[in-house]
Amino acid sequence: MVVVSDTLEGGAAAATNRLVDALAARTPPRVERWHFTAQRRDTRAVERSLAARHKRPPLERVLKNFSRPLADRLRQRRHTLAFLKAVEEVKPALLNLHCIHTCGLTHEGVLQLPSELPLVWTLHDCWPFRPAAFQWENPVTGVVESVCADQPEAAATARRAEFFRQRPQ
Repeated sequence: MVVVSDTLEGGAAAATNRLVDALAARTPPRVERWHFTAQRRDTRAVERSLAARHKRPPLERVLKNFSRPLADRLRQRRHTLAFLKAVEEVKPALLNLHCIHTCGLTHEGVLQLPSELPLVWTLHDCWPFRPAAFQWENPVTGVVESVCADQPEAAATARRAEFFRQRPQ
């Protein structure tokens, strides 16, 4: 079993860490914890960073100053390739996704996984099935604000619907 999340810190990461630690304390199953940060933590689980650099590669850092969306697309491609390569190497029996929206993995990237690989997506927010992780109306301005929103919203909704149509039940 492999458990994947974007980072090792934050609310969703804390829940993920507790799950991994509890699973690692049992034998079997063998559990691996994959993430997209250079940090490490003390755990009995096998831990693998899929983005072992503290910073983006130089080209992405330069591009980020001129076009953040372009730099983010490069990061998405880099992280997706690292993720798919790790899945190919390890061939996990089950993949459990947690809070992946800030690491650059997308629904399109996850769709590239082998269709026979069982996938459990633990929901810590609405991003797996809605265009934004969180959305609320600002009580002062009345403006609807969101976190980790994909634009345009209609296209994001269509991409998510397509993902769930293509993944077997």
